[in-house]
Amino acid sequence: MDVPPPDPRLTDGVVMLRLFAESDVPELVEALADPEVSRWTRMAFPYTEEHGFDWVRVSTELWRTGQGTHLAVTDAATDRLLGGIGMDVADSVGTFGYWIRADARGRGRASAALRLLCRWAVDELGLERMQLLTIPGNTASERVAEKVGFQREGLLRRYSDQRGTPVDT
Repeated sequence: MDVPPPDPRLTDGVVMLRLFAESDVPELVEALADPEVSRWTRMAFPYTEEHGFDWVRVSTELWRTGQGTHLAVTDAATDRLLGGIGMDVADSVGTFGYWIRADARGRGRASAALRLLCRWAVDELGLERMQLLTIPGNTASERVAEKVGFQREGLLRRYSDQRGTPVDT
């Protein structure tokens, strides 16, 4: 499935989703120093500038080739990096994931970002299914998903790889 040209300003007035840029790398490194992000995601830990520059390149290539997207979640007014959200696309199915920096959590930013990307995925890509996978115990992420309308379907044992370790999702 081809992803249409990027709209770098998907926004609801509170958050904005845009492609990651090299100028985001210092904030990425700072935000991803938080072990809670590493605990629940596949992001490298410790996260270095090299990881950040690789992330920008990979994210841009994913978008360009239509294999999915990894977008920066920023404050709509200031463009400050609040987190990241991604969607991999295969066979009309979008699989979502997200993280929010520690000082921006608990304010509905992840829910707002997920709503924006889901709406775009339906309106622009016509996806037939949207799903996301969480590691058991990640109740904050599960609450975000439920607020947006996702429903729990089951447990996939040893389904995902988290930095070389199989984990349930």
